[in-house]
Amino acid sequence: MRHQATFLAAFVGSLGFAAPSAVCAADNAAFVAQNVPTAMTAGQTSTVTVTMQNTGTTSWAPSRDLGYKLGTQNPQDNPLWTGATRVYMNPGESVIPGQSKVFTFNITAPATPGTYNFQWRMVHEAVAWFGASSPNVAVNVTAPPVTLCPGVSVTPDGATDLGPAIQTCIDRSAAGGTLNLPPGVYGIGTQVLLSKPFTLQTQGLAGSTASCEAAGSGCAVLRALPSFNTNGGGFLAVDSTHEVTLDHLILDGNRQARLGTTAAAQCAAGSNRYGFNARMSDCTFCRVISCVSKNALCGSGMEFRGNDGVITGNVFRANGQNAVSNMWADGLTVHYSDRATIVDNVFVDNSDVALIVGGGRGAVVQNNLISQPGQVVFAGLMLDNFNGTTSGDFTGALVTGNNIDCSAARNCHFGIQLGPHPWYLSTNIVGGEVHGNRVTSARQGINVEGAGTTAAPLLLYGNSVSGSAPSSARFNCGSHRTSDFNINTADSVVDRGGDSTPITTFAWHLCP
Repeated sequence: MRHQATFLAAFVGSLGFAAPSAVCAADNAAFVAQNVPTAMTAGQTSTVTVTMQNTGTTSWAPSRDLGYKLGTQNPQDNPLWTGATRVYMNPGESVIPGQSKVFTFNITAPATPGTYNFQWRMVHEAVAWFGASSPNVAVNVTAPPVTLCPGVSVTPDGATDLGPAIQTCIDRSAAGGTLNLPPGVYGIGTQVLLSKPFTLQTQGLAGSTASCEAAGSGCAVLRALPSFNTNGGGFLAVDSTHEVTLDHLILDGNRQARLGTTAAAQCAAGSNRYGFNARMSDCTFCRVISCVSKNALCGSGMEFRGNDGVITGNVFRANGQNAVSNMWADGLTVHYSDRATIVDNVFVDNSDVALIVGGGRGAVVQNNLISQPGQVVFAGLMLDNFNGTTSGDFTGALVTGNNIDCSAARNCHFGIQLGPHPWYLSTNIVGGEVHGNRVTSARQGINVEGAGTTAAPLLLYGNSVSGSAPSSARFNCGSHRTSDFNINTADSVVDRGGDSTPITTFAWHLCP
């Protein structure tokens, strides 16, 4: 009979109906008291009590199946604090009407810092929840203190400026050294500068292929604080050195929290170096491996300059805002890097150019995934010369296997832009081989304006374009004719390698 009753109650509950009132009318409870900390460190264990009074007409008795228990709320049936959803009464215990029951049990704070709800209610298992819930307690869980280097301990709570502490540990290390950051959120209000060969990485993840965006990855987060305000090109900067490696780090520009700050006002006025997440300037043989750069205020998720760079396995996400003038940001801005390897990166919803390169002889730009599901970008992928301030020399460079998906909303003005002339009429970029790339649903699929010379033509063939805007679309300069492939043969020299795909040849100047 007990099993039949259990089945019936479970069946009724599965249909979303409350149990019949005759079954549960005698169950009731009132909250009496609780003892729970309002602040804990991540992973900390604490003993708590919750006292509930039986104000019904039936006694509470324990049972693994149908007995009376204390159950989690907010949200209901969550296992956050104990790893289970119920706290049991003691075997043989009975709480008669009018008596109170003190539930004493251990809780463990979540591993991720944040604010978490602690709330409970009585439940007659497989029958009904009943009585009053305990008052909700918002428990603030902070990261435990960690040691960065001998003599330097910090609490990576995301609120304290830990830039000076990180800088101290870097400065104390010899050239070629490594600083392993334990997992946590490191607030950065003061720029961290690397000016010697060095590795900055998350503790325990060296050599891992795990993504920092995967659940439970445990990558250290460097997050710009609202107080961060410098035109030094990012809260993490590398300057005039070689063999620096950034490995398994999350660089968070904290864009939403920084709107309305002095730095945001500088962005809006056109000084975009206030909004960078990071820069690597004049850094040769430098590497960025399996990192995330996201939420840049403006400018760029990362600016890179230096030969023989390796940028692989990274994610550049949601940098800048296209809809607000001067608040846009590239995902990755490579001014130049001869022999660079820019491979297997993911770019999502950046707002200026997702990936832009201003020169790279012998560089390889391959198998990068670029998508714009949520906001407009001027170009998914662009080979440029930054108005003549960089070489624009792509002799021997290979751009292949890249996938640009602009979404059904056609959130790319250009899928792939080759040459600077839609923005400025500087000299042509030279050289480069672009083939085997795929563009989906850009307004203008592939556009060539200001690319190639007679001595060093652009080699362009075997690319796939689909879903471009039919015949015309709206751009910043107004409506413009569009096509899958456009090569302005009046200002570009292109070797099509035998590719006979139809093209248009209209001019597209000064129309970002």
